[in-house]
Amino acid sequence: MQPLARGLAALTFTGELAPSQLRIHSRSMMIALSHAIEEQAALSGPETVLIATFQRLALLRPEAARYMRLAPQLAQVFALGVPDTLPDPIVGVTVLPLDASWPLVQEWCVIASGPRCCAALLSRDAEGFRPDRHSRRFMGLWTTDAAEVDRVLRQFYQALGQQPSAVQRERHASLQTATAIRQALARHP
Repeated sequence: MQPLARGLAALTFTGELAPSQLRIHSRSMMIALSHAIEEQAALSGPETVLIATFQRLALLRPEAARYMRLAPQLAQVFALGVPDTLPDPIVGVTVLPLDASWPLVQEWCVIASGPRCCAALLSRDAEGFRPDRHSRRFMGLWTTDAAEVDRVLRQFYQALGQQPSAVQRERHASLQTATAIRQALARHP
């Protein structure tokens, strides 16, 4: 196993979260949150990092045009999932394949971090991921808490054997991000 694979093999973003914290269960709400976080990340400037887990990389295909539009506006974009299919390359998006047995494939996460953006959707598959079927139930939370976002960002970069870039957050970044995401969710049918 290569060093990158060793680090990702044990990575989990939701492992430290108590089940009582995971109050989001609606797939449509999670899709809306994912899109709102992605959009907020892109609007927040080129210093922002975006990390998205897709469970299966086939799920990145329907989002490819979206990620083509978002990636040039961001410092780094990572998409992770089991390589059931290899997506067409997207300029500015680093695709990291996961083994189906790794904890991270049980998770649906979107993490955005930068000076003017601080948000994460952190959820886990309530049924247990299997590559041969679509997951239907998740338990999750979304947060703009800088300590929580920084925790998962640090874990991710440590798994890659790297240090995250130091982020000097603007004083009201979390509040502005939360407000923008809430406004986007209010427009969601």
